Amino acid sequence: MKYLLYGIGLATLGIIATFILWGSFERAYLLTGSIGLVCIGCSVIASGSLSSFGSIGSEDRINEERMRANFAADTPETRDFRFKASINTLLLSLPCFAVAVILYFVA
Repeated sequence: MKYLLYGIGLATLGIIATFILWGSFERAYLLTGSIGLVCIGCSVIASGSLSSFGSIGSEDRINEERMRANFAADTPETRDFRFKASINTLLLSLPCFAVAVILYFVA
């Protein structure tokens, strides 16, 4: 719950920064949406789900055996930490996206 409040604070800071940078609230949805995208990116990185993708057109993608070996090397504590970190950063992004959508349709 506290990460939702932190997300509201980030969205508020994004709105204030937009007013300071551009002098109006017309583009506030851009900055708050960008903050939300950065938080989603951090969530994806923290979850470890990017390790299964290679570069586009690459033939050296990680196969199932390598992924199994990567996850087998994790301890339950590190798995729990990654899961909590990804959920918390996801919760940070939700208010930012909600504020961005509201500002896009209102302003």
